[in-house]
Amino acid sequence: MGSQYYYFVSSLPSLDLHQKTSVSYEDFLSACKENLSPRDMTVLAQARIDIEPEDVTHVFLHQWALCNRHLKNDVARLRARKFSQKEADVLREGFILDPLCTEAVSRAAKAAHPLEGERILDEARWKKIEELSSGYYFDVEALIAYALKVQIINRQQLLSSVKGRERFERYREEEIFEKMVL
Repeated sequence: MGSQYYYFVSSLPSLDLHQKTSVSYEDFLSACKENLSPRDMTVLAQARIDIEPEDVTHVFLHQWALCNRHLKNDVARLRARKFSQKEADVLREGFILDPLCTEAVSRAAKAAHPLEGERILDEARWKKIEELSSGYYFDVEALIAYALKVQIINRQQLLSSVKGRERFERYREEEIFEKMVL
């Protein structure tokens, strides 16, 4: 059994995908450096929403990376169909159909605005994190889940900010958005 961080985890503010938070990922990592063992801090430092399965050995992070790859592959599969490309040319290794991902990508594709589609995909990511973190409460896995959630909320806040919205609209106008793969 790994280290338990009862006090530290209990002291963290609760997170809600639909609520702004004052917790930045950088501040969270800084607090973790003061409270975690060096071994757990090394693992936690790898916890990024965009991590690839090949880049991690920790079981929880590997499961997260696979889930996120499934979501990205579903997006890539949908875009390949839209642009008459071969699915095999755009899918990353390890593609498995996941009903939650498939449904979220379908809903995101039908969204009236691309930002709403991004929110739908982030909700699917959040649900996957919740699913993976079930049963973990005061250990490094709980902190990994928290770190991933903070990154998702920070990303949503950036997209919602004036600066983030301006950047997004600029990409959209330049038609880069249609060519990007999430």
